[in-house]
Amino acid sequence: DLKFSILGIYKLKPLDKNRLYNQIKKFDKILILEEHNEVFGLYSLINDFLTKLNFRKKIKNIGLKDAHIFKYGKRESIKKLHGLDDLKIKDTIIKLL
Repeated sequence: DLKFSILGIYKLKPLDKNRLYNQIKKFDKILILEEHNEVFGLYSLINDFLTKLNFRKKIKNIGLKDAHIFKYGKRESIKKLHGLDDLKIKDTIIKLL
C-alpha cells in the first residue's frame, strides 16, 4: 500500500513550518522536487528545519546541481540535464521506496 502527499510550496520565505510539519510527520520518506539550486533552496530549508527538531526522516532531493550551467535551451532540455525529467524522477522515487 503506497501512501503519498504532494505539498506545493510556492514561496520559500516565510516558510509555513506548521503546515510543513503536519504534512511530513505522517511519512518516513520524503522526496523534495524543486526547480531551484539544491543549495539554499527548499531542500536546505526543510533539512535545516527538521534537523533543529531532531526529526529523523529519509530525505531525497532532486534539484538543480550547485554548478555553473553553461548549456541553455528549452525548459525541458535543462530539466533533463539536471535529472528533473519524468524518467529520472520516476527512478528516484523507485529507489527511495
